[in-house]
Amino acid sequence: MGVTIHADKQLRKPTLNAKQEVALDCLLSGGTISEAATRARVSRQTASGWANHDDAFLSEWQRRREERAKAVRAELQSAATEAVDALLAVVRDPTANASDRVKAATAILDRCGLTAPKF
Repeated sequence: MGVTIHADKQLRKPTLNAKQEVALDCLLSGGTISEAATRARVSRQTASGWANHDDAFLSEWQRRREERAKAVRAELQSAATEAVDALLAVVRDPTANASDRVKAATAILDRCGLTAPKF
């Protein structure tokens, strides 16, 4: 009699228990291992074990950090587009002060690496 392993069980992502979720949320918010342990109502040793040796916990922590970094990069790209739009609005505004238009144009060129170095 052999053991039957179902393929769907092998492919399922390991899940965290409720206490691990609480601890992970704390760590992702900048909390320490001690703070995560307190919030999750486990010993510091248990929380430390999750954070240093539990493959499912570590994998989920890494996945969420990457997800958060991706969201931050998208937000920064959006803000950069808005900043360029604001500078272009000044450059294109015929009623804007000439020196403001030049400063805005120079800022755009500087960020593109198209201005001469300052000595």
